[in-house]
Amino acid sequence: MLDHSWKTSVNLGALIQIPGVWDPFVKSYVEMLEFYGDQDGAREVLTNYAYDEKFPSNPNDHIYLYNFLKREKAPREKLISVLKILYQIVTSHKLMLEFHRLLRKSEKEEHHKLGLEVLFGVLDFAGCTKNITAWKYLAKCLRQTLMRSHLAWVQEEWSSRKNWWPGFHFSYFWAKSDWKEDKALACEKALVAGVLSGKKRL
Repeated sequence: MLDHSWKTSVNLGALIQIPGVWDPFVKSYVEMLEFYGDQDGAREVLTNYAYDEKFPSNPNDHIYLYNFLKREKAPREKLISVLKILYQIVTSHKLMLEFHRLLRKSEKEEHHKLGLEVLFGVLDFAGCTKNITAWKYLAKCLRQTLMRSHLAWVQEEWSSRKNWWPGFHFSYFWAKSDWKEDKALACEKALVAGVLSGKKRL
């Protein structure tokens, strides 16, 4: 059995050196390396797969690397650096809310600014419009951002959206529908709408 595993490991290791998308093979190979306690080897494989330019751009590279580093309890800065690349590839990925939480915990202002940007980016996508967690985070983030006197950050994000977000998210139709289906969601969206398009427009 061990001999068979070793041969499989050698074959997988050789295969994933060839440029291409090898997600299932990389995942299996890393699981095997972790099973045998080779954390350094697993990290090296995932890092090469994610950052080696000979491989095509692929969001799964960064997802696998992030999940591995998270299991290893890597520093927050390292986790942020991996998710930052994933954000540039798939703005609406489900890990973006986790990315926002990491950025929010950072002491760097540039991370707080990016955290606001990430939430707006998530809510630009139709599939995320009813994500109550995203709306809760945005309502809270807007309050904190304005309390810290960073109105310009909000204006920067809102300027490219003020012509279409009101109809996309805050129309009478959506307000009525949200209130009927999920009052908590409706309330969070109303808070955000009040800040972004209330009487004191940005």
